[in-house]
Amino acid sequence: MYSMNDRPGFLRAAIALEGALILIGIILAWLFPLADSEGLVATLREDFRGANLGWGVLATIPLGLLFLITYRFPVGPLKQIRTFLENALGPVLRNCRWYHLLLVAALAGFCEEFLFRAVLQPRLGLVGSNVLFALAHFITPTYALLAGLLGAYLGMVFDFSGYWSAAIAHTLYDWLAFSVIAATLPHAAEESSPTGETGEETFSSP
Repeated sequence: MYSMNDRPGFLRAAIALEGALILIGIILAWLFPLADSEGLVATLREDFRGANLGWGVLATIPLGLLFLITYRFPVGPLKQIRTFLENALGPVLRNCRWYHLLLVAALAGFCEEFLFRAVLQPRLGLVGSNVLFALAHFITPTYALLAGLLGAYLGMVFDFSGYWSAAIAHTLYDWLAFSVIAATLPHAAEESSPTGETGEETFSSP
C-alpha cells in the first residue's frame, strides 16, 4: 500500500497491478484459444497500423468532452464520484509530473485493453467482457455503470479498428482525467481557505 502522497509507491502499485492484468490475459488466451484466430500476437501485430492509431486519437474526443462536462458540472451521484476521485487520487496525482501521469494512463490503457478487449471480448462478447470491466471498477454503482459504458464504447472502437485504437483512446482519456484531477485539486484547497493554506503548500500569490 502507499500513502496519498507517496508517488513512488503509487507508481509501483500501478505497474504491479496493470502488469498482473497482462499476465492474466496471456494465461487466459493460452487456456482458451480461439479456433478461428491466427493467434493473439499476430492479431495485435496486424492491428498496428497508422490509420488505427489515428482512429484511437479521434475516439478520445467524445470521451474527453464528456468527462470535462460531467467533472465540471457534476449532478446527482456524479458529485460523489468527483469527491472520491479528488480525495483518493488527487493528492498523489498532484505530486506526479505529466510524464508520470502519462505512464500510469498508458499502463491502464494498454494493459486493461489487452485483457478486456483483446482477450476477453472475442471470447465473452461485448456485453460479457464489459460486465467484468464494470465489476473491476466497482467503486460505487454509478461508477461501475459508467465504467461499463466506457468499456462498451472502447469495445466498439476495438471492433471497428482494433486493439491499438482502443488502447490509445483509453490511455489519452485516462491521461486527461488524471491531469484535470491533479490540476483542479489545488484550486479546491485554495477555495477552502482564504489564505490558500492547506497545511502542506500555499497556492496564494505572494
